[in-house]
Amino acid sequence: MATIERHNPEGLPKLRVWLYNHCVRVSGTGTTLYLAGQLARDAEGRTVGVGDIRAQTEQVILNMQKILRAEGGDLRNLVKVTVFVTDMRHFDVISEVRRRYFMGDLPPARSWR
Repeated sequence: MATIERHNPEGLPKLRVWLYNHCVRVSGTGTTLYLAGQLARDAEGRTVGVGDIRAQTEQVILNMQKILRAEGGDLRNLVKVTVFVTDMRHFDVISEVRRRYFMGDLPPARSWR
């Protein structure tokens, strides 16, 4: 039988913990961690980099990194990342920031929406 744990690591906003958790860990014979969609918000819930897609992308990745580290992993453990983009003119900048974090032999699968 699998064990399901819901976590909200320190250093991330806790504005809507009644609505969602930053990650859910499912353990049994193996462990799978599901991360909630992340926004460009700091630990106090303030939006970082208003009007600056580079700074916002960086903050989202740093939030993901905090969650993974709190759970004993890191960005190399990601299997899939979904990126929601409201303006495809930002695609190249978002990709540039992501390449700094997800380069190497084992990048995660991704989908763009």
